[in-house]
Amino acid sequence: MKEEERLTTEIIVTPEQRRHIQLIQLELLLEIDRICRKHRIAYRMIGGTLIGAVRHKGFIPWDPDADVSMGREDYNRFFEVCQEELDSSRFFLQEWRTDPNYRWNYGRLLRNETEFVRAGHEELNTRNGIFVDIICTDFVPDSKLLRPIHSFSCFIIRKTLWSKVGKSLHPNFFLRKWYALLSFIPRDLIFHFRDWVVSWTKGRSTELGRNMAHSVSRKSSSRWGYPTRVTIDDEKRIKSGELPWDYYLTDLEFEGYRLMTTKFYEDGLKNTFGDYMKLPPVEERISHIPCSKLKLIKPEIPEFERLMKKIYTE
Repeated sequence: MKEEERLTTEIIVTPEQRRHIQLIQLELLLEIDRICRKHRIAYRMIGGTLIGAVRHKGFIPWDPDADVSMGREDYNRFFEVCQEELDSSRFFLQEWRTDPNYRWNYGRLLRNETEFVRAGHEELNTRNGIFVDIICTDFVPDSKLLRPIHSFSCFIIRKTLWSKVGKSLHPNFFLRKWYALLSFIPRDLIFHFRDWVVSWTKGRSTELGRNMAHSVSRKSSSRWGYPTRVTIDDEKRIKSGELPWDYYLTDLEFEGYRLMTTKFYEDGLKNTFGDYMKLPPVEERISHIPCSKLKLIKPEIPEFERLMKKIYTE
């Protein structure tokens, strides 16, 4: 499917549907928050979700997208407790170990009984639905020699996993052929390589961290990652119980609830987005996730009808 074909599959999502998607995502966020607080697992709102919390006290009005981040160790604990703790009648934790056709380098919490297919991804035979992305943050080696190798490895992992889409969607003919070749690499081999790259730091805190699923922002103070802020001494004190598990976290208001993020969220947003409090021009206030199939249900959250009235129409 080439770019022009992808555009023909995209459906128009109405302001009411966009708000409905956000409230299903709110239900997903509240489930993540419930599990993490119960089991003392650190998570952080990131990206547009964090901007929304800071700037709008909820979702960015025009953007039906939600992302949280966890450290690799915290995510592994989250994955384990979800086997028993997650309400599987409503939710599905999707990642490469739970969905044999899933190809993204991060997890997702899906809402069962919903449907959301990204335009251009129709050929991927994977479970779909309204989702919240759960991005893992990994440490970047302190070695100046290893940092560029680590960065290039992240690039290879990202592009190889995307190859199933890129072979049809990329606008360049020659790169489509290149992605077609990459798509023959077994998916599980890529993830095993990813885990090997993660192991380079042996789980120890380093100066920089990053999520391997995305490139590092040009606004970051380092091209290799973002300052981690967590000192080795504090990390040991948190693990020993001398400091609380949420020592580096704070709560922010989000759609009338309280969700977690890092205490250093202001610096993090500046490193990624620059002036994050400045609203974009009206013509740029659009969703960046094109949709070709959509099915919604009423989420199990209080005051759904009242929250639905906050519809952005500009």
